[in-house]
Amino acid sequence: MNENGEESWNVKAVLGAENDRKNTPLHLAAIRGDVKMCRKMGDGDPSLIARRNIDGETPLFLAALHGNKEAFLWLYYLYVGIHDVSSTDIDQCIRNNNDDTILHCAIAEGHADVAIEILQRCGHRLKEMMTQNNNGLSPLHLLAATPSAFESTDLPSRSFVVKLLYHCKYNVFLYVLYLQTALSGRNLYEIH
Repeated sequence: MNENGEESWNVKAVLGAENDRKNTPLHLAAIRGDVKMCRKMGDGDPSLIARRNIDGETPLFLAALHGNKEAFLWLYYLYVGIHDVSSTDIDQCIRNNNDDTILHCAIAEGHADVAIEILQRCGHRLKEMMTQNNNGLSPLHLLAATPSAFESTDLPSRSFVVKLLYHCKYNVFLYVLYLQTALSGRNLYEIH
């Protein structure tokens, strides 16, 4: 109770409340892509950005999974802006219990814009991002299995907007392939 006899709320306790899947309000805001709520809750308790749910997903991970680019970027910058964030802390944020990374999920769900942001922001961690998940799949495997990532034979007959969207997805594939090649030190033509 406060001095007026009203019940006071502990903000951190409210923000840290979990549902049956161990999602906090910040997890749910990240899923919805509600940047305003992510900002308020993240400012209220930045440690929530690294809180894992029952599937090992953090709010940062869920924003990428659901293609919420603005929420992903805001949470990413808030989290990496915290002093003394170790590589283990970052790895906890970008990987779930199945060993999927945020790049796996962005590619699998067709969120090319988020995948590009991940590559630009986390390029220094690309080697960790390109590892295989528990199913033996890397982000490159997922991209290769996505027919819409490759040029279609009927593309010339499509509208300008469809062509533009198509080329954005295709560029993600080329960018991932280029970065993986650069990391391995091999020539692009040596990749099988």
